[in-house]
Amino acid sequence: MKTSTAIVNIIVTDVNDNDPAFDPTLPINFTVQEEEANAFVGQVKATDPDAGINGQVRYKLLNHAGFFRINSDGSIFTMVPLDRETRSRYMLVVEAWDGAPDPRRTTTRLFVEVIDVDDNSPVFSQASYTVSLPENSPPGTAVLRLSVSGAACSASAFARDPPWVGSNEDLNFKRAAAH
Repeated sequence: MKTSTAIVNIIVTDVNDNDPAFDPTLPINFTVQEEEANAFVGQVKATDPDAGINGQVRYKLLNHAGFFRINSDGSIFTMVPLDRETRSRYMLVVEAWDGAPDPRRTTTRLFVEVIDVDDNSPVFSQASYTVSLPENSPPGTAVLRLSVSGAACSASAFARDPPWVGSNEDLNFKRAAAH
């Protein structure tokens, strides 16, 4: 009886059986200031437990590619200055896929809100206002109601007290003729 011995190496290759998965702990709501090109918006991260190229994850934006771009590490940037008066919110669809010849894919949605920059002057309904106020008017009496319109007058617009409120500075008014 003759015998022989041989060393046999068995290599088990990975089957691409896992989809990339986005990290659910990362935020999906982002803000970016309008009028900034190449501004950082946020980042996504997906992993794939498959081995080798089957586990290498790549990213792509499926929409709004003319306004945003995504890097190989999942960082998202604006490509052009955004204008809140034109569009205030974007819903981005990001695709992650692995490096297999027949890649597995998954998507996630992100929401980007454009923060307004005060770039439009308000328009008052009148060019000038004249107010008559009796000298014995109690403190807190409403003196004038202003009407303002324009692109800057959105839900994000707000009124501020003039700089003299709470100070001891004199206010100079032009006295109107008595009626």
